[in-house]
Amino acid sequence: MRGPARAALPEAVAGRALWTAILSPDAPPVPCDEDALAGAAARFAHLTSPTVAAWLAQSLCDRHPGLIAAADRERAHQFNRFQRARAREALAPVVAAGIDVLVFKGMATASRFYPDPLIRLMGDVDLLVRPADAGRLCDLLEGRGFHFHKSADTPVWGLSSESSFHPLVAADGQFIFDLHVAPDDYPVSRALDVEAVFADAQPVDIGGVVLRAPSDAHLFLLALTNAGRDKFGPDSVRTLADVVAALTRADYRPDWDRLAALAATGDFLRPVMLAVNLLARLGLRPELLPPRLIRPYRGLAGWAFDALLGDYLTVFAREPGKWALQMRDWLVISAPAVLAHRNWRRLRGLARPWRGLPPGRHFADR
Repeated sequence: MRGPARAALPEAVAGRALWTAILSPDAPPVPCDEDALAGAAARFAHLTSPTVAAWLAQSLCDRHPGLIAAADRERAHQFNRFQRARAREALAPVVAAGIDVLVFKGMATASRFYPDPLIRLMGDVDLLVRPADAGRLCDLLEGRGFHFHKSADTPVWGLSSESSFHPLVAADGQFIFDLHVAPDDYPVSRALDVEAVFADAQPVDIGGVVLRAPSDAHLFLLALTNAGRDKFGPDSVRTLADVVAALTRADYRPDWDRLAALAATGDFLRPVMLAVNLLARLGLRPELLPPRLIRPYRGLAGWAFDALLGDYLTVFAREPGKWALQMRDWLVISAPAVLAHRNWRRLRGLARPWRGLPPGRHFADR
């Protein structure tokens, strides 16, 4: 069951109640089944984190004490505290060596878009480095016990990413760096290169170690493009939560015209528009969104959008299959030229898979 047909499901009504509390906390609460609401909140907390869910849906949690267990929130806080401490320990030698890197994705958005960085779940630490500095950074990290490990889910045509490598894992296996030499894969890299991101970088304090992160505008854009790369599937909920966190900050308003122009130049306007229209249909306050990017989807694109909206309304009570996500990508996310580029890379990779390593590097098990 897809799209509008899902609107009558108890899960969808509960999801509407949850999204209304997140996106329009001053709106009247949506009546719904208590068990279905608990299920929606649990799925949202699983896809983001208990701390993010409790913070974004605070008005709902105030009306329903225990909706997100305090013990779950405390465990998430403790995990995030541990990860930041490990990150500070691992990044201090990088700063001392004078290697110019940016922290971005989870660690950066936690520090820039949330009132307390411990709210936002942080897993692997993503570092952006200029290609010319990648070898020096690898030398330093490998000298401190980090080694490249091949991702278990690497497809037969090799690592899919064009901008990052396989993970660099600490000797104890408990901490991971993901190294990037471009802010995102094609087509984002066509309009936003590494030098542009470095030029607008801003300072960020990681427990007393001062590094730099992309500007708020670049972090916001990359959150939108990451949702598109995840085909707006379950993994995209976390990055859309980052978008919402940024939009609800009193001191930040995106320059939508500049963002749309950049996306159009790089041929990734479709996922940006899709995110805007999805947030509008889920109930985000209209003044936070650009009216000129809000438009109806018709025909097969309308069917794909309705399916996506249904998934979000039920908070992915039923996870879409690979074929459904691929159809979504074809119909409403990726431009034809982008799809052609990706398929060309896959065909080329079948003959010569890309190993996903910087020059001269090897996997730990070799």
